[in-house]
Amino acid sequence: LPAYNDVILVITESENHLVRDTFTIYLGQEKPVEPDDDSFDYPLSSLSAISGSEYGNTDSAANNEGHDGFVLDETPETHWHTDWDNGAVADQLEERWIGVNITDGPAEIAGIRYLPRQSGNTNGSPTEYKVQYKATDNGNWIDVPGATGTWNASDRSWKLVTFEPVMAKQIRVLGVQTYCDNSAEANMHMSCSEFRVTVPRTAV
Repeated sequence: LPAYNDVILVITESENHLVRDTFTIYLGQEKPVEPDDDSFDYPLSSLSAISGSEYGNTDSAANNEGHDGFVLDETPETHWHTDWDNGAVADQLEERWIGVNITDGPAEIAGIRYLPRQSGNTNGSPTEYKVQYKATDNGNWIDVPGATGTWNASDRSWKLVTFEPVMAKQIRVLGVQTYCDNSAEANMHMSCSEFRVTVPRTAV
């Protein structure tokens, strides 16, 4: 069978032409992981959410918007948001981040998965990001080599960032640039529906 970019596509069809299946064979490489694939996620029971700022209004739970614990609740309709109560903004980069503490860590981490807010507008969605980690709770934040990039704020699907494994106790993604419907408030907020960290594929 002919291969293109080390990939072979096999299409089978039933004799009555009513059923068709497609199979992909990857030569010399593993099958790529899709952003919404949770099979390599670190166990949620061993994660606690951390953030640089959070909207803590007492009505936030009713509004499905607020504290950073929402990013681990497996409910896409809820989301964490930096504090905006009484005109507060997160105009400093050290406020615009969401992450997790690995309670039984440090652990070998090879990626993060990020789901933008799913309800309402897309305010706070990162358009430029970078990933950092701490080796210990009291350590300094370290840039993960190569774990930077851009996202489209209008795309609400899962995002996946993979990198060479690091031994991390904490890991976070920073909204270097973030979107707001009011362009005057760009880079002043950040939001996230769900956040996960992933392990190397060989560890599963």
